[in-house]
Amino acid sequence: MTEEHAPESGSDENPENGESAGQDFTIDRIDMGPGWVCFQVGEHPPPIEQLPAALNHCFCTWLQRNSEFQVRTTLPIVERGCTVAMHIWFD
Repeated sequence: MTEEHAPESGSDENPENGESAGQDFTIDRIDMGPGWVCFQVGEHPPPIEQLPAALNHCFCTWLQRNSEFQVRTTLPIVERGCTVAMHIWFD
């Protein structure tokens, strides 16, 4: 399992330093198997209204660092109308 840190929306800070305007929250990236990862709330979750943006930020950062991957499909996990996790399959 790898921990990703998501900066506050609109922040230019590095997503790996885990600090953003005094906030520190984590999104975990779990390697589920070959060609399959899951991004989900970590030990220190962001406020629920910021969760979709935090998940998106971590996913986009991961994708930029792994530009050789081609995403085949995604599966958002939604709880009470809010995306709380994302499964990503890639080649």
